[in-house]
Order: sequence, then C-alpha cells, then structure tokens
Amino acid sequence: MSSQQAMQRPRPKHTLKRRLMLAFALFALCLMTLFTLYALAFAYTVEDAYLEQGLEMEAERQLAAQSEQGQWLRPVDHNTQLLVGDSKFPAAVKLALVENPKRREVAGENGRHYHLLRIREQPQSVWLLAEVSDRLVFRRMRAGVAKIIGWSAGIAMLTALLIGWLIARRTTEPLSRLVDAVTAIEPGQLPETRTLQRAGGMRDDEVGILSRSLDDMVQRVGAFVEREQEFTRDVSHELRTPLSVIRSAGERLAADPDLKPQARDQLSAIRQSGARLEQVIGTLLGLAREPDPALAPVKIELLPVLEQAVVEQATWHDDPSLDLQIDVASGTQIAIEEGVLQVLLSNLIGNAMSHAQADAENVRRVRIEVKDSRLCISNPSQSRLRDEDFQSHQKGPRSTGFGLGLSIVRRLCERLGIDLRVEHEDGSVTISLPVSKAAL
Repeated sequence: MSSQQAMQRPRPKHTLKRRLMLAFALFALCLMTLFTLYALAFAYTVEDAYLEQGLEMEAERQLAAQSEQGQWLRPVDHNTQLLVGDSKFPAAVKLALVENPKRREVAGENGRHYHLLRIREQPQSVWLLAEVSDRLVFRRMRAGVAKIIGWSAGIAMLTALLIGWLIARRTTEPLSRLVDAVTAIEPGQLPETRTLQRAGGMRDDEVGILSRSLDDMVQRVGAFVEREQEFTRDVSHELRTPLSVIRSAGERLAADPDLKPQARDQLSAIRQSGARLEQVIGTLLGLAREPDPALAPVKIELLPVLEQAVVEQATWHDDPSLDLQIDVASGTQIAIEEGVLQVLLSNLIGNAMSHAQADAENVRRVRIEVKDSRLCISNPSQSRLRDEDFQSHQKGPRSTGFGLGLSIVRRLCERLGIDLRVEHEDGSVTISLPVSKAAL
C-alpha cells in the first residue's frame, strides 16, 4: 500500500485512548465533587451545631432561673436577646416565622444571620434570638476553601489524565498497531505469517489473543483464496476446452445433409445444452473474479449484446405464443463489461420469457425498451417479485433451471454497483438497468 493510500485510510473519531482519559477525568471530577459536598456539609453542620448548643445552654440557664427565682435573666452572650412575644423580632425573622413557625435559622438584611430558639410557649412565647454573623467562621473562609478545592480539583484532574494516558497508551498502542496492520491488508496481498502477531505485541493478553486469532484467520483465508483461484483457473481451462470441441463437432455434424431428422433433433439438444453450459461457466467465472475499483467500466454498444442474448434465449424458449418486442435505438450505450452484460441480459430475458403470462389472446408478451435512460425488460405477471425470489435456488412454477438466474443477477449488480430496479405496475413486472442515451 502506498503512503498516499495509508494517509487516506480512515481514522477513528473516538479513540480508546481518548475515552480512557475521559473516563479517568470524569471519575476524578465525580470524586472531587462528592467529597467537596461532604466537606461543605460537615463544615456547615458543625458550625450550626456549635451555635445551637450555645442557645440550648442559655435556654437551660433561663428556664432554671425562672423556676427558682421567678424571673428571666440577662443572657450571658451580648449578641443573644431574650424576647417575650414576637413583636420585637427583626422584620426578616418575623416574616420567616410567619412562613414557617419552626424555623431556627434565618438570614437577615445587610449580611446579618440569626439563630433562634423558643424556650416557652405558654402563657406567652419566650424566645432566644442570637445574631451570629460575626461567628460564622466558615463563611469568612469560603473564598480560601474554594481556591483550595479548585487547585485540588485541577491537580486531581491532571493526575487522572496522566494516569489515564499512561494506561491508555500501554493498552491501546498494540491495539492501534494491530488496527493499522489489519486495515493495510489488501485482498491480493495478504500478510505473511506472524505479521499481525508482531503488530499486536506478542503478549499474553486480550490483544495478543486477538492478534494471534486474526493472524490464523488471515492465513486460512489466504489458503482458501489460493484454492479458489486454482479451482477457477482449472475450471476455466478444463471445461471450456471440451465445450469448444463439442460446439465445433456439433457445427460440423449440423452441416451434414445426410443426417437423419431424429439424430438432428438429438444434436440440437446437445448444442443447446453446450450453449447453456458455456453460459453458466461464464457467469460463475464472472462472479469469481475480483473487480478492480480503479478501472472505470467502458461504455459499450447495447444493441449487439442484446440481440445476441435474445438469439441465445430464443433457442430455449421456442414458443409460438411468445411475442418479443424490442425498442432499443442503435447507439445506446451501457457502462458494463461486455461479458457481465451478456450474463445479466441472458438471465433477465430468459426469466422474463419463462414467467410471462398469456393474455386474453393467449399471447405471452415480453417487451424490451429504453425508457428514462434505463433498459427495461417487462413481462405480464400477476405475482410480485419478492426479495426471497432473488435468493439462490428459488424457482418459479414455470422455471426449468436451478433457481440461480435472479440470484446471479443481483450478486453481479451488487458487486459492480449497478442500480438494479424491480417495479410492479398494471399486472406486469419490469426489471431495469441504467443506460446512456443513444448517440446522435
């Protein structure tokens, strides 16, 4: 493979290395987020518990004085107020208690923050209200804590990316080499033994097992391809030679004027069988050949090949009720190799002749025409061609073959990128191929 072809080889958009690094980074980010939430929740919980504990201790002191002396005392903390009733509450606290009478913490105006505790409900509510804004230690530390968390998160992300990169490099490097080695394989140039194993690193892990398995498979495929090539070459030689002898001998015998009518009929059957066998061999060899994508198909004249295919099929469909109509202008071209076109037309025309249904006049009409830059082969039929009909060994009720014609047609069209279409309209089946307009 050339360097230009290697550069044009598609690369994956989402590599395993990138995914592993992203996974490590996301895992580190999730851990940092989780533990940050835990740390914040712990800090706020400890701070609130400390402030509420001070209020509860003051509440015990006030309740003891009220029980023993019958009066309330001045709170020890100068930031704590003893309020009888709720008329002296700050506006923000009063509004919060209206919304939720059980509130114990309220954010006030101008950065103030209150903790409150009701120590008696009857005959009149008694509250302890502490303004604790100067005691919110963590609130003053939030900026510093945020910086520490940010730097820690950045370091953790970089560490996770580095670890992910190291692990990904160690894991994916042999796999990447194996991918390059596999994508560089050409159908006609299979790699030597152990090439893929060396690309995979020869390690006793999943990549090593994969590389060894691929190497074994490539070697088996190479041996299979070699056997198929030898078989195709042998078939082409060993079958075409005796068929040529049979055809030549048949032509000489047919020219003998003293040949009896019964023998002439037997000779005609032999010649027809030989022609059919040559057609089958050519078709199978055409399927066995590997198309060269670098070679663009040359346009050839359609009408001569079409006429030859019609003549060949007419010997098999010698039916007086068959009406074959051809409307193809001279000069019409088609971009298909001539041998392949011969196979396609022989099978399509033979299939149309075999399955054409008779009309009210007991005439089986088959029409071949060029319409909308496509060669259309139509025959009357009430049944529809399904996808299953293009499978191997699918025979119709009137078929005398082996059910391979349409299967061979579809395989050839798929192999060569030919736009084969099947349409059903007004009780007829039309199979069409793209052609070029007739030259003027």
